[in-house]
Amino acid sequence: MGKLHKNKWKKTIKMIAAASLLVSGLSGLRPVHAAGGGKLEALGSGILPASGSGSMHSIKVTIPASTVFDGGDQLYISLPGGMDLSTDSSGNVIDPMDDSGLNRINILGSSNPLRDLNGPAPGAPTIEVVKADEDSFLLEIPDRGERYTLEEDASFVIQLGDVTWEDMDEGAVEVKFEAPGHSSFPAGKVPIATVGGGKVAVTAGSKKGTDSDYSFSLTLEEASAGALEPMNGSVRVKLPSGYKWNMNDSIRKVEYGSTYGQDMYFQLTSTDDELTVDVLGTTWEDEDGDGRVQPVEVTGATYEMSEWTLSGLKFTLTKPGNAVDGDIKARISGEADLDVTELVVGTHAKYGVTVSAASEKLPSIYAGREEQRISDIVIKEALYGTLPEGRTLTLTLPEGAAFQKVYEGSSESPAGETDNKNDLELAFVRYTGTDDRTAVFEITGASPSSPGTFSLQEIDIVTAPDFAGDLTMEIGGSAGAKGNVKAADVHAGLTVSASDVPDVTIGLSDQEAADFTLVETVAGGLKDGERITLTLSEGVTFAATPTVDVYQGDLQFEPLKLVNNDRSAAFTITGESDESTTLQFSNVIFTLDRTVAEGEIELKVARSTEVSSYSPFKNLGKEVRVPLARVTTSAAEESVSQASFKVGETMYTVNGTEKAADVAPYIHEGRTYLALRYVADALDVSDNNVLWDPETKTVTLIKESRIVQLQAGNTTASINGVQISLDVPITINNGRVFLPIRSTSLSMGASVEWHDTSREARVVKSL
Repeated sequence: MGKLHKNKWKKTIKMIAAASLLVSGLSGLRPVHAAGGGKLEALGSGILPASGSGSMHSIKVTIPASTVFDGGDQLYISLPGGMDLSTDSSGNVIDPMDDSGLNRINILGSSNPLRDLNGPAPGAPTIEVVKADEDSFLLEIPDRGERYTLEEDASFVIQLGDVTWEDMDEGAVEVKFEAPGHSSFPAGKVPIATVGGGKVAVTAGSKKGTDSDYSFSLTLEEASAGALEPMNGSVRVKLPSGYKWNMNDSIRKVEYGSTYGQDMYFQLTSTDDELTVDVLGTTWEDEDGDGRVQPVEVTGATYEMSEWTLSGLKFTLTKPGNAVDGDIKARISGEADLDVTELVVGTHAKYGVTVSAASEKLPSIYAGREEQRISDIVIKEALYGTLPEGRTLTLTLPEGAAFQKVYEGSSESPAGETDNKNDLELAFVRYTGTDDRTAVFEITGASPSSPGTFSLQEIDIVTAPDFAGDLTMEIGGSAGAKGNVKAADVHAGLTVSASDVPDVTIGLSDQEAADFTLVETVAGGLKDGERITLTLSEGVTFAATPTVDVYQGDLQFEPLKLVNNDRSAAFTITGESDESTTLQFSNVIFTLDRTVAEGEIELKVARSTEVSSYSPFKNLGKEVRVPLARVTTSAAEESVSQASFKVGETMYTVNGTEKAADVAPYIHEGRTYLALRYVADALDVSDNNVLWDPETKTVTLIKESRIVQLQAGNTTASINGVQISLDVPITINNGRVFLPIRSTSLSMGASVEWHDTSREARVVKSL
């Protein structure tokens, strides 16, 4: 029950009331939404004869949180015409609040009557029945001059024992709820049953199945006494193509399944695809002893409406090629007056497991953050027993992500909570590898009769600062589950953009570049102690320290300083933001030496993030790039040489001429490497001007007045005696010298274009 509070003091109201208004054992109806925002819902329904008596189901009344009740609020409940409440031996209507009668008041979900409870909280009222007539009663909150507010949704159930009805018209049987205009109770009509003719309701239940064998139960329910006529009341169930009955002919005595009725004898016979259920009667005789039923003078029709369930009806898939995944629908016919012509008797599926995110709307997480919650993961069998005990299921996060550990070396499950259905149980076993990306679960409980479902909830992960792409988990393990599940949308922690890019000239200082903006995409995305470094292209330096303005947010940081011989500028975070921050950089002035190649001058923004000691990601940097200027050459001066190389291919072109290499370019740590001989060819350096010193492992390239020296393992190059920094060194692989195409080409005054789609590097050099 929900709680109520009066003014500043909280009180609990026991929303309890009378009456049970439906034939027991009948299926549920669609809820009726009341005008006041509450909900009236019949908890069962059924088919009634025009006259009769019996015990009825219940009506659930739900009232939403924040509803305000005043003392004196009332709810008037009336039965339809022709239906009356129970009376005692003196003819008086039984008060639904009377503990001595059949109609004791119950709290929803509890079997304890009111007299067994401790009673309401002090000062909180109990709903009372203030008036009861033959076909109606009135509920009321006692008027104490106080007002009550529900703190949460509240529900109570109205129950009524036996009722009687007479000469009721065919159609819906509705109970009416009326509330005065000042009352906060919901109002409306609730259909609780249907008065029908002689029909027999046919339903299927207890459906079970593997990928080829199935069983179900068939329920026959009379709408009135004698609706199923003995010796003339057959029901036939015809299976779809590709299925066959797996039944022995038999005679069954079936006990009635409701609170009233009579036992019935049925004879079951089957051909390949059709089962016939013949109604024999409440009594029968086998005069010859040959198993054949002979008509007798009294065949034993029911004298009150009854319901029977024939269980364990079995059939088999004989033609798998004809089967379609989904509902197995049988045709229903017979001499009886049946209410359906088609019935779902099972579900066809192949053994398999689906692993999915619990909801379509995925959570958003950010690169470089800890304790980020991803979607719950749901593991669902197509058929029961698909996941047998002892097998394993693994969840593997992409590189750059790991399951969040409670403490270093922790072996606790990545899921804070779990839930299951149909007894399927998984237990966390361990993490594999050293990066905490893979969690292993073992099936410790298999589903016995229906497909099982298991969900992993409250899963927290940590992402590296340089994580990029969707958070997609790979599913594997010995249980046979395979596939990928997207569990979160990942956003970059930092973005950079620039204004219009100006043209600049090599060999000149104090040239204006574009202003640029850094945006922290989420509050607290940049961590205390994190260092942000802004680095220019090779051969370009800052002529002055740029100006930094906080456009939005409250991030705290040290003043920007020039470092790395003025090629870089850096600052350190001293206080995390409570509001995502935008930084604007202006007064960006460059100096370019004569080694800068034609093309864009990029600014590289790198983050150095210290995450907790429990994280597998230490000091990883997230790089984002933006062009701030462009080096151009006039058309009148331009005469160029071009060479193109594709990663993994030995064929390359120089000025349109196709040539063959004996070794292909490759990518290592994000950089494209090419054998020395072919780098020289691309840069138009003759063999005589390519020198190799095996003692110092130094390459010397000579082209006209430019002399470039590069040493294996050294990230410093010499250009005409001037030392410059490289991002990666040259390497020796299988006795061959390989040079990074970009840095080597730039050192020789050439530019490099990279085409990601074709994985092609194009070297362009002015002649």
